[in-house]
Amino acid sequence: AARLAGVPVVLLEQNRDPGLSNRTLARLADAVCTSFEETAQRLPRAKAHLTGLPVRPGLDARAGGGSTVRDTLLVFGGSAGAVTINRAVVAALGELAAAGDAVPSVLHQTGKRGLKETEEAYARLRAEHAGLEIDTREFIDDMGAAYRRARLAVCRAGATSVAELVGTETPSILVPYPHAAGDHQTANAHALGTAGAAVLVVDGPDLAADLTKALARLLRDPGELDSMARRAAELGRPGAAARVMDIVAEVLATKRKDAK
Repeated sequence: AARLAGVPVVLLEQNRDPGLSNRTLARLADAVCTSFEETAQRLPRAKAHLTGLPVRPGLDARAGGGSTVRDTLLVFGGSAGAVTINRAVVAALGELAAAGDAVPSVLHQTGKRGLKETEEAYARLRAEHAGLEIDTREFIDDMGAAYRRARLAVCRAGATSVAELVGTETPSILVPYPHAAGDHQTANAHALGTAGAAVLVVDGPDLAADLTKALARLLRDPGELDSMARRAAELGRPGAAARVMDIVAEVLATKRKDAK
């Protein structure tokens, strides 16, 4: 409709692999702002601009939070939570504690549906292993503060989460949502994994066992976590919102010039 009305069109493609709608509309758009370098290969090249994905204030390049001690395992599954991640993380932490591994403090956002079950599971875990520090919440209001505390995150691989992870230089274990359209979360996770900023774990029957192995390996190796944080920082694109607006301004200026 915008094209027919002569209104300039700028698309924002936040995932590594563009969805059907954006692949189709890209041919008609004036520009497409992307978050991953690889995305340009799947779009008309002259229209793709690597801008990064704008994130919430306080989540861009850690926004001055470097003095905060990062010693927490941050677990979240989006605003609604993720039941499979909730259960797998509890099981994995139980295995680590039973093996005598040091379990970090945990900030775990469960979502409304998983809160009661997860709290009860952690209560049983605390009864078996004294001294575990676990903060369970239905929702985390201040994600900036949560990221600043996070030594490692376990979460889905949606575009916004991925942008926030690299923007805050947070190493991650990514568990892509298996039913996402076009399996785009797996593509996002592969991009971070290939860059060395994340570890990909499949949400399947072996999730708890695979997550246990990944957590054990990373938590035992501070050097690898430091390396992952540096790789995440290299992927981060501070100032993404400003770059998107620059593209919009350029498109408008070109349209005005052509109209004269």
